[in-house]
Amino acid sequence: MARDERHAIMADYSTLETLNFAFGTNAAAGWLNFHIADLNRFAGTKNLSDQQTKELAQIVAQEYKGTKFSVLMLFFYRFKLGDFGKFYGKIDPMVITCSLKDFIASCREKMFQYQEEEFLARQREETRIRDEISLKWFEFHQSLCQRSQNEEQRKAFESIYLYHVDIAKRSLLLAVTKEVSDLIASKYLDFLTPLWRTAFPNFSLDYMFIGSQYQRQKQNTVIN
Repeated sequence: MARDERHAIMADYSTLETLNFAFGTNAAAGWLNFHIADLNRFAGTKNLSDQQTKELAQIVAQEYKGTKFSVLMLFFYRFKLGDFGKFYGKIDPMVITCSLKDFIASCREKMFQYQEEEFLARQREETRIRDEISLKWFEFHQSLCQRSQNEEQRKAFESIYLYHVDIAKRSLLLAVTKEVSDLIASKYLDFLTPLWRTAFPNFSLDYMFIGSQYQRQKQNTVIN
């Protein structure tokens, strides 16, 4: 966790405030006290007093209470790597607070960058799924018409077209006239339902009525 920047910044870890809520008022300060003292030891000389360490931990716990502990672990790890400069065995409170301030600002920029990347990735994936579903619907619609048992049924199915694919709701919205919708519901729903569930097991089916008096009116889900 401390070595993976993206994971530390984006994963759903607890904040310092949450640690206090779960384990007591001084839990975050105690956790920080340990890591600050560890930095002091890592530097090779114990130039931070116990009182300075305790006070610094309390300041950070208060000022960065909304910060995830994973981000702070990344900070301590990067500090040891020398990402904030070489201090020749000496670390003082101001060095840590100034370095932390710059680091948190950098993490905030990285978070916006990662969020944008994830948003674009979701858009690409949704487009891919939507294209696949649209192609599958075209093939399903052709098969549905070809397998119709009579001319009335075939014409009813032929008049339906795919209006929208809602990835989030896992729903296909079909445009159809009210007359055709009523016809399918009364005579051909038993024919349509098993075929639909086989072709689109994870998608519900909704109708949007078209026609002058039905334009933009939407019927409740017909097939789940």
